[in-house]
Amino acid sequence: MRVVLIVALAIILFPIFGSAQAMVEPKGTGSITLSYQYAYVDQHLFGTGENYRVLSNGVQTSDLGTLSSHAIYADFAYSITDKVAFSVSLPFITRKYTAPDHPLGPGVGAHTLADGSIPLDDGNYHGSFADLGFRVRYSLWTRPLYITPFIEYNTPSNNYMFYSHAIVGNHVHQLNLGTYVAGLLDPVIPNSYFQLRYAVGFPEEIVGISRTRENAEAEFGYFINPTWRVFGTVIGEITHGGINLPNGPGFPRDTTNPLFFHHAQITRDNLLDIAGGVQYSINDRMDFYAVGTHTITARNMHAFKYEITTGISWGFGGSPQRPCHC
Repeated sequence: MRVVLIVALAIILFPIFGSAQAMVEPKGTGSITLSYQYAYVDQHLFGTGENYRVLSNGVQTSDLGTLSSHAIYADFAYSITDKVAFSVSLPFITRKYTAPDHPLGPGVGAHTLADGSIPLDDGNYHGSFADLGFRVRYSLWTRPLYITPFIEYNTPSNNYMFYSHAIVGNHVHQLNLGTYVAGLLDPVIPNSYFQLRYAVGFPEEIVGISRTRENAEAEFGYFINPTWRVFGTVIGEITHGGINLPNGPGFPRDTTNPLFFHHAQITRDNLLDIAGGVQYSINDRMDFYAVGTHTITARNMHAFKYEITTGISWGFGGSPQRPCHC
């Protein structure tokens, strides 16, 4: 019975795309979450999902450089009422692009500006605060399923660079509308739960190109005992509109062309990731967790060879609450 209660209180989604909850905590309770993330990219995927580039001399190569990043994520959540909660999140990210030893040609390896300078892809780490996120959740239904619609707005926290491999974000304002659906799987699979998340995103129009994004996540979790749980997640995104990054030498690859200069902001990004992790409940108010993520397939994006996230979440207010906001 205690395990079932913990499952009911701990239906959460770990920070693959940011914090999420299918359950709104009681009025006056909240959480503070801090997490560290390391990611490594060794594939650059183009418009049809290919991981190679045909250079101007006709040579095909998949050695297009690597990307490493370190990030610290801070998230604050608070329940205004028993049904309405809000959260604020802000990451600090630092990234480094390492170009291959062989030459790749203009616009393929390190990204340069018109004057020949390299703003970010010089082989060093460059860091900045990224996008500030605001989310409001409403508990619409709690029996037999948790159904929690949400509205979210992401905005750049500063005027960071959006051109180069080693950017901390795309510098795009975006409104997201969606919902969480979650529930227990007892008695079919005792001590287990599921959570689904679906959202439609509306990024701002850039250089006359508009897009919409659909993204979905499905999580299955199992409590080994009241202290430990394991979970697996599948994450997918489909973008409608935008451009594909074509292969071959025909695509203009200089900063005087707005399509190339803004390509990170206007591409048709599709992806499929898988993730798995574990959570340890230190006490009634504090959880520690670790998550690993890998990109199965994607288009017009960097693909994670691996992404490792660890963090700790502290719940406060009212009677002791599980943090439930990892």
